Amino acid sequence: ISKNLRILDVGPGAGIYSDLLKELGYKIDCLEIWEPYIHQFNLYEKYDKVILGDIREFDISPYDYIIMGDVLEHIPLTEAQNLINEICQKQIKVIVAVPYQYEQGEWEGNIYETHHQTDLTDDNMVEKYPNLKPLFIFPHYGYYINF
Repeated sequence: ISKNLRILDVGPGAGIYSDLLKELGYKIDCLEIWEPYIHQFNLYEKYDKVILGDIREFDISPYDYIIMGDVLEHIPLTEAQNLINEICQKQIKVIVAVPYQYEQGEWEGNIYETHHQTDLTDDNMVEKYPNLKPLFIFPHYGYYINF
């Protein structure tokens, strides 16, 4: 993957994808919905640009590649499907990582930690998100791409 791509890490958590990619020479921005995580995980030190916002209301157009690690399950199904469709229509590459059949509620006051798609499996991911193709599948977790 070209190092000239504009990469957006959505819901970066502790910034693991930045830890992996920055040392390889990639420039990477992040979009975090929960402001306390920005400070808790020192995201300003890890990313080129840190943006506070919701991916459902964010202009993704400037980006070539989007990382959504443990994000899709936090978005209600129809909104998540619309988001994946928008990414694909704009011909933006995406990698999605999701846990299978995992229930989770609010965490330490963060309502955005709630899982709205607790029924995800490898089989129904392909049905729910026909634009995504399996990349790596594990018993309780899967990675999907759109190219």
